[in-house]
Amino acid sequence: MLKLPKRKFRLDFARDCGYLSMETSNRLRSDYKEVGRMLGHMINHPEKFVQR
Repeated sequence: MLKLPKRKFRLDFARDCGYLSMETSNRLRSDYKEVGRMLGHMINHPEKFVQR
């Protein structure tokens, strides 16, 4: 699994090479940040996600 900084680098690289538009790059970065926040919340509050 790639770490977030590596993903950001690859998104920037793909954008700079013309594979992604600025709009798509920004949307993907935003999506990655949101997923990171959700995973962080799940890690910090596992009791909300464990079935009993």
